[in-house]
Amino acid sequence: MEHTKSFNKNGGKNRLRFTTSKSRAKTASADIYRAHIGRHSINSTSSTADREKRVHDGNSNITTADNAARRNKRFKSGESGDNVFTKVVRCFERENDADGFGMIGRSAVIVTSSQDDQHHQQPLNDNVDSTASVNRHDVNDEEEEHDNTQIFLTGGTELLSEIEISGQRNGSHQFHRFLTQLRPLCKSFAELLHHKEKIVDLMCDNLLTANNDDDDEGGNNGNTNNNGEPTVNVATRDILHLLGVLARELRGELYPFLQSKIFPRIMDDMLNPSVSVDGGKNQQQQQKAPLDVEHVESAFRCLSYLFKYNSDELIIGNSHQVVDDLKKTVGDADSLRRYYGKTICHRRDIVRKLASEAYAPLLRKCSEKGLKRHLIKTIKALATSLTNAQNESQNQVSNSMKRARMDAIDGVSLLLFEVARGAKRVHSKTGKIVIRSLVDCLMGYNDVPCEDGNKTVTSAMRKAQVVYEVASLCLYKLRGHIVKGTPMGESIDPSVFGGVFDEIYKALDKSISDVKESESISTVNTAIVGHIVDLVTEMVNFQDGRLIRDASIRKADNDRIPRLLQTLLSEDFYSKADKNLQHQIMQLMCSTWKTNPDHPSFSQRLGKYFHRILAPTASEKDDYDLKPAIYLAKHLLPFLPQKVASVALIPSLLRAAASSSISNRDHCDDALVLLHAVSTISWSFSDLNECEVDPDDFAADSFFSTKAAELLPVVSSDVTRVLVETVCLKDDLKMDTLNNTTWIERVSRIGYVVRCIPFLVCLCCSSDDSDCEEQQDESSSSDLMKVLKWYASVMKHLSANEKNDVENVHIVLALVLESYSKVATVCFSREPQLKPTLRKTMAKIKGQANSLLFAHPKSCWVMKGVAAFVSTLSLIEPGEQLNDKPNDTFELLVTNLSQPDHFMRLYTLQILDSYPRRPFVTNHADLDLTDDLEEGPTSSADATGKDDDGVMGTSSLGGPCDLISVMKTLESIPVAFKNERKLTSQISRVEVYANTGKLPVLYAESAICHMLGLLNVKFAPIWPAAARAIVALTISNEDTTWPYLYLALQKSLQKNVSENSSDSVAHHETDLTSAEAILNHQKRCVAWEQSKGMIDIFTPYNSVERQTVSRHARADEYTLFQNIWGIMADAQQVTSTKSKLIVPLFFEFMIDQYYTFHSDDPDMYEIGLSGIVESR
Repeated sequence: MEHTKSFNKNGGKNRLRFTTSKSRAKTASADIYRAHIGRHSINSTSSTADREKRVHDGNSNITTADNAARRNKRFKSGESGDNVFTKVVRCFERENDADGFGMIGRSAVIVTSSQDDQHHQQPLNDNVDSTASVNRHDVNDEEEEHDNTQIFLTGGTELLSEIEISGQRNGSHQFHRFLTQLRPLCKSFAELLHHKEKIVDLMCDNLLTANNDDDDEGGNNGNTNNNGEPTVNVATRDILHLLGVLARELRGELYPFLQSKIFPRIMDDMLNPSVSVDGGKNQQQQQKAPLDVEHVESAFRCLSYLFKYNSDELIIGNSHQVVDDLKKTVGDADSLRRYYGKTICHRRDIVRKLASEAYAPLLRKCSEKGLKRHLIKTIKALATSLTNAQNESQNQVSNSMKRARMDAIDGVSLLLFEVARGAKRVHSKTGKIVIRSLVDCLMGYNDVPCEDGNKTVTSAMRKAQVVYEVASLCLYKLRGHIVKGTPMGESIDPSVFGGVFDEIYKALDKSISDVKESESISTVNTAIVGHIVDLVTEMVNFQDGRLIRDASIRKADNDRIPRLLQTLLSEDFYSKADKNLQHQIMQLMCSTWKTNPDHPSFSQRLGKYFHRILAPTASEKDDYDLKPAIYLAKHLLPFLPQKVASVALIPSLLRAAASSSISNRDHCDDALVLLHAVSTISWSFSDLNECEVDPDDFAADSFFSTKAAELLPVVSSDVTRVLVETVCLKDDLKMDTLNNTTWIERVSRIGYVVRCIPFLVCLCCSSDDSDCEEQQDESSSSDLMKVLKWYASVMKHLSANEKNDVENVHIVLALVLESYSKVATVCFSREPQLKPTLRKTMAKIKGQANSLLFAHPKSCWVMKGVAAFVSTLSLIEPGEQLNDKPNDTFELLVTNLSQPDHFMRLYTLQILDSYPRRPFVTNHADLDLTDDLEEGPTSSADATGKDDDGVMGTSSLGGPCDLISVMKTLESIPVAFKNERKLTSQISRVEVYANTGKLPVLYAESAICHMLGLLNVKFAPIWPAAARAIVALTISNEDTTWPYLYLALQKSLQKNVSENSSDSVAHHETDLTSAEAILNHQKRCVAWEQSKGMIDIFTPYNSVERQTVSRHARADEYTLFQNIWGIMADAQQVTSTKSKLIVPLFFEFMIDQYYTFHSDDPDMYEIGLSGIVESR
């Protein structure tokens, strides 16, 4: 990558810095009207910007026409003095030419103030009197005009002044030889006009250098090309600048040489040099050395000035053959299109960008009709060229062809963008013309009839695709332009982009009316309508609907999109659309509705269309496609308010799933995926009080949710029965069913199905469309009995095959267990007649749940399922326990409390809290029995051990200990700064319990493990409190708690294996088939357990910004290391008593962390660290 020196504007000790070509390409610009100010350092007198400003900016010229007018007025009024008519003398050093040409001494350019921008040059000696006076005489107006004309023709030129300045800037021999030939031709304006062709030839010849020239003495500055192709040299940039100055001097007189000499020299020879075919090495060498960014920028800025001073001639064409009155109506700058392929379709980004900036100001000067005609010709030529290339290649497109196609589309879209953009908005005039040209080109292919054959239709569709890609990219650039530099929350004025919406809406209305009126519709017609619909969708989706939300300020636009969607969803149009267009309409509806979910027009006007567009047609009864319904369930349903979704959309989706399962009993995976999307819907937690309920815990509990069924209207019992029997209970894992599928597919499908059953059970309990209530009760009870028996059968077969844990059967078992718990809770509260059946199934499943717990105590899914089952068990059978082995269960699960996974700690505490509370350990020697003999009121103690006066006493602690409940509450409190006091208060209670020394052994072990686990929470305010609690537990219960603390110290010295990142599993895979989606659900569950809760599969992707610490985040290993070893610094008593174990740990740390890099340290051998560590 090429580097160039530049001034350091960011400050620092170095004035110069090196900039890469990539960074220079970002700041390069060919827009001479807006971007020349501030391009370079203002203090740099040699910058290109200052040179151009001195010549081309009328406000900064040495003399102006206004000064001349004021001077003439003062002269006529009789004012005199040296300041009336002055000459500014500029002196330049001049050296002898190598060939003896030139003049010895100094050269002065005398700039008079009597004529605007004209200069006079005369040779001077070394002693120049810069204050020489000029005689002034009284003349009449005619004589003064004659004198001014003479000065204009015979005086100095601006080009001559820039020649002298450039000669001092560029000291190369090649450039001075060029100036020697150029200087005699431009001493006056008359000579400039006379020698204009010779001057142009001279500049074009010296602009580039052919390396096979014998007289070129190293002027190419290292740009070598052994084939004699022209390359840039040290004089190229200065000659380009002088060419722009010449354009300012000659104006229209230079036009005859633009097309024949100047443009080919710059665009062909300089920007697109021909590649030699003699050998491949030269070609590869040329591609490795592209043209420098500064040369590219200078070339296009020169072209911009050529366009500026010859704009009328370039727009009209041949100005001598066109009447002046017709210039504004026929000018379309059509002659420029021949250069588009070499510039705006160039393979380099910088060339396409600068070319578009150079052409755009000239095109804006065209008439409206001329500009539209020019743009339409350009777009159609691009579409035809790319389509022909694709047809010739017979659809075998290589990578180079793909790259050329992308470059061409990007270049034309850049040109349209530069023409349409204004100052932080879309140009009020040319912006509409650009959009109108695009849609006219797109709709122009509607005229292709269906009878023209497949080739014609295919070509038309390919051309329309090219136009759509150009329009999409152009609108993308315009959207980024209008919001550039504005914050995301700041509103956009509707008038900034309103004209673009108007043009696209007009085109869409017209195309829709054409489709309605036509009897036969071709694929081209529907494709064009789909392209326009996609353009609207892209504008709606921009920054989460930022443009459409702001457009609602205008009353006329308030209901425009709902009316448009009504037209698209109407029967006379939607029925004629093909599958692709219907999908595009769905995309537009989802994008607009989720942008304005509370808009009343959507639910009132569009809700009635769901039943018709989701219902199977007569031709689809045997092969019903559920893709539109699945798309709506995934992309629209989560973004709607629950009340709107329950009334308008969910019933239609359920009926579509039932209809599909009836027509395709052997292939009901699509119906299952649709049912899964509806039953597991999770709306955003915007109404959730994050200080009371943790969002992550709420999302995990909603993994099996019946919330979608709460506000639903009455659903037909036939629909629910079909969904239950045909879709969900299809496979009970018996060996004689579904033999054509693999075991992993069947297990994955069970895990997918059990998430849908609680929702359907809730519907069965609330269905109310039967004629007789008794029949309804019998029907619903029968369906629910089938569901409960299915659970028992599935649990039985999964437990039988659970030993072969290749497919992670225990995860599916845990999902089935949690699903059954949700179903049992719903049935127990809504169906009293099922209580005996529930108790029987609960007794059967309880043993399987207990076996699952002891088989997989480290599985978080198992902890989650067993915790849900224990909660349901306490509801249906109060006082019933999971097993009668609480000691074994505590010893099995206590280490889970020290895990970094929050969900593992929470669900473990829920299981442990289901057992009866244990009493405090009582020392009978400390009892004071005289207190019971006293008459009068006695002080009572609460669970914290404090009496009525708030004094803590160890003798007052008695009865059951609620430490497990305290830790469960602590783990459930949302981690936020607002709850800091609650969290530290609960941890202080654990410390108080620890200081009493009367905790049961199992509770003390649970407490220290839980406090060690809290050190993993990414919330620093709770770390000191947890450390104090650990110290108190270790001192008061040293024998039981020290092994867990020592284990934590050992783990802190080990390097943790990197966890799976949150990006490894996506929330929604929209491009998966139904079978792949079912398998992907199982993979996500496995990935969550393997990552130990690091990835988030519960929170909906449309959730709002939260104020709590994520439960999926945790403290880094270095912070955890510091906190754990800080405990030993605080517990000095334990450190001294356990020094035999702690000191070797410390030396092991020194060996691993210090002496590994300092193996020559003498202390390592003198102390004998290796022997100390090995003797532990």
